[in-house]
Amino acid sequence: MFNWFRRSASKPAVMPGDQRAAPRVACDRKTNENLIVSVGMASWPALVRDISTSGVSLVIGQRHEPGTRLPMCLVNTRKDLRCPIEMEVVHTLRRPDGYWLAGCAFQDRQLNAEELEGLL
Repeated sequence: MFNWFRRSASKPAVMPGDQRAAPRVACDRKTNENLIVSVGMASWPALVRDISTSGVSLVIGQRHEPGTRLPMCLVNTRKDLRCPIEMEVVHTLRRPDGYWLAGCAFQDRQLNAEELEGLL
């Protein structure tokens, strides 16, 4: 059903003009085996491509318009850590496989270094 969820996330290239306020950490297949992400009130599953203390890049099955604010919950099942947080979609891009890449900024707060480390 969610074959895209089982695939390894590719490491993102650093692009000129990157708007991120904090350094991002690429999430590989091993990280995503323990990291569960649910987005929005419908709890859409998502795959984390990369994450920082200020935002996250997700592969998700539903398109969300830039400017949309959504609740999100990041859970590391191995470490029993749960981080509910609100995010705002900054940009979306349709992938060749039909899923969406959504770049999101955290809105109500940033992750602290301990939370980020715990999620990875």
